[in-house]
Amino acid sequence: MGIRKLDWNNWIEMDSNFLWYHDLKVSELEKDIDAHVQYVDNAVTRDACFEVLEELTAYLTARYPKIFQLSNGILRNTLTKEEFSYPASTYHPQSQDPADHQILPRKRWQQQPNWSKTISSSWLKKTFFIQLDDGLHWSHRMGDQDSNEVACKSIHLSGNPSNNSAWETANDKGLTINDLYFRSERQSLRRLPRSKALLFTVRTYFEPITTIAQEPHVPGRLAEAIENWDEAASKYKGKHHWADILLPYLHEQDELQKKSGVLEKIPEGSFPY
Repeated sequence: MGIRKLDWNNWIEMDSNFLWYHDLKVSELEKDIDAHVQYVDNAVTRDACFEVLEELTAYLTARYPKIFQLSNGILRNTLTKEEFSYPASTYHPQSQDPADHQILPRKRWQQQPNWSKTISSSWLKKTFFIQLDDGLHWSHRMGDQDSNEVACKSIHLSGNPSNNSAWETANDKGLTINDLYFRSERQSLRRLPRSKALLFTVRTYFEPITTIAQEPHVPGRLAEAIENWDEAASKYKGKHHWADILLPYLHEQDELQKKSGVLEKIPEGSFPY
């Protein structure tokens, strides 16, 4: 995990998976928006919501002008063909662009980041997990998304949901290296200038382990990071479910890269973890 000051030019990131992420998030919102979007309806919240819309519009139209375009009071997304009135006269959560906002899985306990410093500037945090399947919005091996099983079992273990993960209900039967996915979360936190509200965003990167392990230096660095976890981190990230499958594979791929000479040809890049 790494925490650093946010480069404003890279506040919101987009890549080739944008449409997949977008369509999946829209689908989840349409199924049950109340399970994903909750807010206190008062003047302070409304002002903050309008400010988020203004900040995102200003940023996205400048950072990605071929995709997000504003003209004649209409904000257009050229990829999805969506159009929104701007400025908005009434705040509606479904009218927000879901490109870079977290949709929390229902009834799933998640630790919130521990920001010990007063937020006077913008911060960026990166962390990663190993997932047992290809579910971006919900890992089906963790249990039923519509049941209380995951949350209830986590609470039962210590009486404090923030101290447990949902791994107690995970199903690792028949797991192979082809099932494992690398899930990295790029989290940003900033204080909005007008409303002074705190805005927390999450950008998820989600790729098969077998894909990222082909990148030079990645298998060795990833194995080293995992092997340096302490007991608490290992338990929280469910290491006992997948370590016996993943670590031998990473060491094998690292050895192949060393023998091929690719590690000498391609310099090692910077990693946030």
